[in-house]
Amino acid sequence: SRVLRDHLNTTADPAHQLAFAGSLDPALARALLDSFDPARCARILAASNERAPTTLRVNLRAVDRPRLQRILAEQGIETAPTRWSRAGLTVRGRRAMFEGFERTEIDVPDQGFGAARIHLRRGGDGPPLLLLHGNPMSHVAWHKIANELAERFHVVAADLRGYGASGKPVGVEHYSFREMGADQLHLMAELGFEKFHLVGHDRGARTAHRMALDAPERIQSLTLMDIVPTHLLLDDLSKEVARAYYHWFFLAQPSPFPEKLILSDPDGFFQNSLTGWGSAKLTDYAPEQLEAYRASWRNMDCVRAMCDDYRAAIDYDFAIDAQDLHRLVTVPSLVMWGADGAMAKAYDMSTIWKDRLSHYTTAAVEGGHFFPDTAPDDTLQALSAFLRSL
Repeated sequence: SRVLRDHLNTTADPAHQLAFAGSLDPALARALLDSFDPARCARILAASNERAPTTLRVNLRAVDRPRLQRILAEQGIETAPTRWSRAGLTVRGRRAMFEGFERTEIDVPDQGFGAARIHLRRGGDGPPLLLLHGNPMSHVAWHKIANELAERFHVVAADLRGYGASGKPVGVEHYSFREMGADQLHLMAELGFEKFHLVGHDRGARTAHRMALDAPERIQSLTLMDIVPTHLLLDDLSKEVARAYYHWFFLAQPSPFPEKLILSDPDGFFQNSLTGWGSAKLTDYAPEQLEAYRASWRNMDCVRAMCDDYRAAIDYDFAIDAQDLHRLVTVPSLVMWGADGAMAKAYDMSTIWKDRLSHYTTAAVEGGHFFPDTAPDDTLQALSAFLRSL
């Protein structure tokens, strides 16, 4: 990747100092410096960084920083809010999602709960690391941190059965977390990985927890993002969680009632999910990412499978988990959550897993449920620190 450093140092002197290195046109940069027009700044940055794996450091002390950051986001340029400093704002140029990753599919045979073809991307060198997404997403949920993780790990980002481009067998019985987890265990074995690090968010985290219970010998470490134990959530439901997580019970209604309502406006329903579970905006998601999500949730079979996922949580997972309430996951674990999310408001996330995990560390990340998108740098930092500690 190339690094552009554009230090625009502003003073009261109208003859502003300008130090420039890179591909921006110096005349445009000087015009920007003279005008201090954030919209123009964003257009110039977008034009020079289009789809390039770029880090650009800009110091515009006379520009309204929140406004500039918002305009950059509207231009499709990712920014790291925590990177504001005297040196300026770190701006990541747009890069293709999963750049350098291989796209492939693995056929999972019928192991008693229906065959499925699982779609995935893989890339990087090092110990294997499996990333599992949540609802209403797909493997592209990890695109902001996958390339950085691939510098130290062989990263596998898979679509859960029923989601994204993976198979969508018919029948609620095919969508328990045990079945979803068995897909991923088979997938990793087919890729040649008998033991691996495991990271899950939302439904992916519930799948990961079940995998660690069913095949602890296969899991090298476990990271759970923004969930409480499934059995606990359903067995001790508070009115606050019922209101915030109403979708659990709406999606679990008998078919085809929720499917018909959702498919009348799938973008409206699922985009409300992306923004309604705490501190996220649509601009937090890359245009390519939203395009991939929309292609999935506009698919009738995908919506049906998503609903079956939530039906299975009530019809199957609750009973399966009840049989394991006495069991502890003994692998090293990390519990992460969004500091402003519904789970953090309803539970003590630092202790909620103490009866399920034998030894674990915790990390709260700024933002709500979708903190891997709203705070990718903090997410990556906490996850990397945990994995380095092993």
